[in-house]
Amino acid sequence: MSFGQVSNFTFSELNTSHGLSDNQVRYILQLEDGRMVFTTSGNINIYDGYKFKYIHRSNKDIATLTKYDGHYRIYQSNDSLLWIKDQYKLMSINLKKERYVKQPLAFLNRTGISQPLQDFFLDDHKRIWLLSNEGLLQPQSKLSIENLTQFGRLQDLGSNGDFLYLFYNTGAVVCYDLKMQKQMYSTNAYALSDLENYDRTSMVVKAKMGFYQLRNGLQGGFFFFNPKTRTWKTILETPYILNTLDITDKNKAYISCLKGIWEIDLNENIKNYLPSLKTIDGNIIKTQISTLFYDFQGALWIGTFNRGLLYHHPSRFSFRKIGPNYFQQSTLEDLAVQSFAEDVNGSIYIKTNTSYYQYHIKSNDSVYLSEVKWESLSRDVINQLNNSTQTTTYKDKSYTVLFTDSRNWVWGGTSDGLELFRHIDESGKMIHVEDGLVNNFIHAILEDQHNQLWITTSNGISKIKVEPKTEALHFTNFNELDGTLTGEYLNDAAYQSQDGTLFFGGVDGFNTLSSNPILVPDLPFKPLLRLLRIHGNKIEPLHNYDNRVILEQTTPLVKELNLKYNENFLTLEYAPLNYINNEKTYYRYRLIGVDKDWVTVNPGYTIDGVLNINYTNLQPGTYELYVMTSNRIDEWQGKKSKLKITINPPWWRSPIAYIGYCVGILTLTFTALYFYMRYTKNKIAQQHREEILLLRIRNLIEQRKTFEETQEEPEASEDFTTEDPVQKPADIAFLNKAIEIVEKNLNAPNYTVENLSSDLNMERTGLYRKLTKLLEESPSHFIRNLRLKKAKQLILEGDLTITEIADRVGFSSSSYLSKCFKEVYGCTPSNYSENTKKST
Repeated sequence: MSFGQVSNFTFSELNTSHGLSDNQVRYILQLEDGRMVFTTSGNINIYDGYKFKYIHRSNKDIATLTKYDGHYRIYQSNDSLLWIKDQYKLMSINLKKERYVKQPLAFLNRTGISQPLQDFFLDDHKRIWLLSNEGLLQPQSKLSIENLTQFGRLQDLGSNGDFLYLFYNTGAVVCYDLKMQKQMYSTNAYALSDLENYDRTSMVVKAKMGFYQLRNGLQGGFFFFNPKTRTWKTILETPYILNTLDITDKNKAYISCLKGIWEIDLNENIKNYLPSLKTIDGNIIKTQISTLFYDFQGALWIGTFNRGLLYHHPSRFSFRKIGPNYFQQSTLEDLAVQSFAEDVNGSIYIKTNTSYYQYHIKSNDSVYLSEVKWESLSRDVINQLNNSTQTTTYKDKSYTVLFTDSRNWVWGGTSDGLELFRHIDESGKMIHVEDGLVNNFIHAILEDQHNQLWITTSNGISKIKVEPKTEALHFTNFNELDGTLTGEYLNDAAYQSQDGTLFFGGVDGFNTLSSNPILVPDLPFKPLLRLLRIHGNKIEPLHNYDNRVILEQTTPLVKELNLKYNENFLTLEYAPLNYINNEKTYYRYRLIGVDKDWVTVNPGYTIDGVLNINYTNLQPGTYELYVMTSNRIDEWQGKKSKLKITINPPWWRSPIAYIGYCVGILTLTFTALYFYMRYTKNKIAQQHREEILLLRIRNLIEQRKTFEETQEEPEASEDFTTEDPVQKPADIAFLNKAIEIVEKNLNAPNYTVENLSSDLNMERTGLYRKLTKLLEESPSHFIRNLRLKKAKQLILEGDLTITEIADRVGFSSSSYLSKCFKEVYGCTPSNYSENTKKST
């Protein structure tokens, strides 16, 4: 067994000041969607890289496990449930609702367990196994395994295909064939004489080649079981308890213990022990480590008993920060690193506001500074350190710093942006935060071996990469999470050594950056929908809005929105799940049906790395929103987050409403057509009756003339039947008298049916019956038609105007005459007069 050099871990802290509920961390887990779960003594914390969300519990949320006395454990099952085991306790959280399941035992009792529950397990296929006096039961398949106690007390289990592996406190592992439902073999990790050393707790983690097990008793042990060879291997034994185990995809093991952590390369069998941990500021943390977790992004999370969380990722602190604790300051003045120099031997020297220092790197890659006297420095080093002779004026304008790069471009730093002159005869182009800079106050400019520009500002560093063909500028910004100074940088305090290392000086220290390109890992998760606002109002999951629940599950799990027509002003907030550095995340999004192309959002336009997407007045329809994230603006190879948004039309624009409109229009059309046809038919019938009436009146008048001339009653014509009522002499005499009376009163507009019935010595009802029987017309039409007949005669004579004719035949006005005339003869009196004149 060999021990290697201690790894150079640098951690950043995450505690109650950042939103963690309390600093006593007990367990760490990562959900499948990428969110982190931190269990503390007081709460469950769900973290999306931006904010913490808490899940509170009550006594009703806790069930009893009669035989479990091990450490705190969390499992995630396929049904969006988290199962939490503590000493003699079992709890469950519904992730869709982000709340505890009330009475979890009642939930499990539906599976058929009637005996008290002794323990709870989840295998590597996320199948639940329940332990009771009756044996081990798998609820979904109803598979049960009995006679478990002969090997000791069951502490843990794992699975691989159809094989289930049962781990006991005696060190035994039993392989059980689920398909054949029989025991295959058993083997022990250690002899029974070592039982008391390891029989207390167990934690099993499945890896590619087998199962790794952490055991505790009087001491701690780390073992490996190979199912193919059915053999055990002891990897590590310690005189103290080992708390938590995690295995990376590169086959490295991380183990937490009372003081520090173990890092073990399982391929090379190299073990590194870190009894203390170092923060980015150089502080040393010596505290009890309760748990740890290696996440899907390649970061190591450390949970402590009283210091909260520690986070390490190799790409996070790409800049090495040399803070005040590295300097031997002899005064109370603030530290300011002003310049750098290098001698012929490659030694680096640093000038501060009070002293000179030499920069040293030890064999283990650690750094220290030694103070040097000014007299011991060479003339060349002194000239480099005193670089105040550099000009800061260009084209009659003063700058904080001037720099000419390898393209002969001139870059001028100002207190409000960066000015670029690509050609000497062209005017400069100003570059600000809106264009990609991390900050507008420019202090130093440097070009590295890869022709990239490095810009120090009052708040971070910007790297500018120039596209060779298009000369487009691509910005990458670095902040405190990358290891940059918390204070501002100083003017022209930037230097590149012979080996390509970059140095950036400022207030309270300086940064160094290796000449190797910064490798930024891809983001492994889809961006997460963390908040929905409608008309600016936050929508809470499971909350009732006007008797309707808009979000039926917690926001990160929402895949579809179904909204009313007036819920069409949306704000959607997305978190990138970029734990390395949220604020350096690039976004692009597109709403199919609205956006013609992708909309790209640079880090400077997000709030703490969180994207806000706004859409106003969305029309009814179905849309699909796609959101992507990246650590690099020129690469978009990550996963897309998809959200289906349906804006329903108002009821008066719904398909049912349109069907109703069509039915209504058709009904109105057919009704109108029916009444029009009925009206037309009645009008034609009325005109026909009036024509017959006029014909009969004309015949009666002629018959009256003939009667007067011969003074004899006309004989019935052979052309008429005896059934024709007008051929009777008495009826003809009656009609002749009626016609005579009306003609005498034609010029009286107020001559009415009442007057006619009076002159005929008849009641109005009798007159109506008589005329209707003889002429099939009412008395009023009888009077009107005689007036019209006289009007027609006067029109033909042509001596009177229409107005005079109307007055002569008893019409109240010429317009009323025209209306009645047109109804009977089909044209107005004036048209009738013109047509008559033309025909003659």
